[in-house]
Amino acid sequence: MTDTLPEGHPLAWEDLVPYEQQQGGYWLYPTGCDVYGNGKIWVRVPRPERPGELAGFANQMHALAQEMKTRGLDTRNRAMADLGAELEGLAVRAKDAAAG
Repeated sequence: MTDTLPEGHPLAWEDLVPYEQQQGGYWLYPTGCDVYGNGKIWVRVPRPERPGELAGFANQMHALAQEMKTRGLDTRNRAMADLGAELEGLAVRAKDAAAG
């Protein structure tokens, strides 16, 4: 993406159509872009944070960590169990960040 976008870009999140919101941005066809789309620019539009989003991700991480640890111990895969324990530590940090 170029560092200099035309005035008025990027568009606000609310101005994007649902497909563009799903993709996280839109294609901009500036002057000089040919009929094949050569010269087009991808404009990324970050989605606004939703209330409780970080807590939701932390809960997902915690569930994955527990599953990895359990599966690693059940299959005697020490590396998987260790990674699950590491991920659990990150999940605790994420929950702390979400709380305050």
